[in-house]
Amino acid sequence: MLMHLSFFIFAPISTIILWILAKDKDSRANIHGKNIVNAFISYNIYAIIMVVVPMSLLTGMAMMEVDRNTRRVMQEAERDADKMMEQINKDVEKMMRDFSP
Repeated sequence: MLMHLSFFIFAPISTIILWILAKDKDSRANIHGKNIVNAFISYNIYAIIMVVVPMSLLTGMAMMEVDRNTRRVMQEAERDADKMMEQINKDVEKMMRDFSP
């Protein structure tokens, strides 16, 4: 009972210390200690999965949005550059006509 309470009140380390001290003296303490350590490891694995998976999905979605915005900006810049080149070519042709002998 003390091992179960110490898991929530103090820390998992206290549970492990109590288990190590009592595992040779009482077989029930050994079984309960193993179950508590197993639960602690399982809870940590579940917690990691519940944090890592959503964070990776959110990061992936954010990166897709950044990529889409980057492509849109690059296309707009390319269109603007094409318009500027057309205007420059028109201006050069006009200057050539105006200054030709």
